[in-house]
Amino acid sequence: MILVSACLAGVRTRHDGTSRTNETVMRLIADQKAVPLCPEVLGGRPIPREPVEISGGDGYDVLSGRARVLDKEGNDHTAEILAGVDEFVKALKKFKADTVILKSKSPTCGFGDIYDGSFSGKLTNGDGVLAAALEKEGIRVFNENNCDIIMSAVKSGYDKEEHMADLYFLPEYPIYRDFDADDIEILAKICGENKYTNGQTVFRENEAGDGMYIIKKGVVKIFKENKARKKFIASLTEGEFFGELALIDGSPRSATVEASGDVELVKLSTESFARLKSEYARTGFKVTDVLLKFLSYRIRRTTKKAATLMKGRKIKKLKKTAKKNKK
Repeated sequence: MILVSACLAGVRTRHDGTSRTNETVMRLIADQKAVPLCPEVLGGRPIPREPVEISGGDGYDVLSGRARVLDKEGNDHTAEILAGVDEFVKALKKFKADTVILKSKSPTCGFGDIYDGSFSGKLTNGDGVLAAALEKEGIRVFNENNCDIIMSAVKSGYDKEEHMADLYFLPEYPIYRDFDADDIEILAKICGENKYTNGQTVFRENEAGDGMYIIKKGVVKIFKENKARKKFIASLTEGEFFGELALIDGSPRSATVEASGDVELVKLSTESFARLKSEYARTGFKVTDVLLKFLSYRIRRTTKKAATLMKGRKIKKLKKTAKKNKK
């Protein structure tokens, strides 16, 4: 089941007593796939009501007590908003929902962008209070601007097709935001999913590379191996990917990757990548673009580290020479 902001379902729950009906949401409700709820109304706020914005941060800051939800006159409505969030989370568990569609820009429901607290119509990056709380709960959050992905999933029967990878989570991360509903559906068909437990090896250094992995849930650790010793290199978390060089040059694995706790990975194999480029060129181009941008970032980062290291060695050498000359 999916929970949606009631105003997107045509219910007049906005602060001014209006709605913002969304076609995709209405179809989900018609198919009995979604339930409409308004967190602000659940928290006891009336209709109509004074509009509010977050002052001093975003939804995460409100949850931690560092920011407040105020109206234009400075009246504090934080307690009502938090009460509504609590009720929404209870409903989430009652309906066993794992996906939510929220109204963008709202101080409660906004996901990705919210009003900046000045009541001037200006937006700032950040999530509303409910969106932040749901993210902490591990719930998949969408807004009316990208929820067509969910409709595509329902049509394709994601919940019934066990062989299809669950890629709902991709648009939550900026690097994948160019992927639309068609791209997600195509990737879901050709990717696979793998689960690993704590300490389990995903692949070892020097093994043949057979694809890349995107981290859906959990954390992996990367090591370089030297005989019986392992040197820790880095940790990667949800939304990040690894093993991508196998898609580009088919080279052996350059490091060992292990699960740190329970981990869920989506795998794009070399064979599937070849199929993607030949049969679904548009989506294949987008995946290639992501890979090249990320590789470019890694090269720049490595170059910067190397330059810093060389500068440090040069300074150390100069200090050693100066010390020797003093003698």
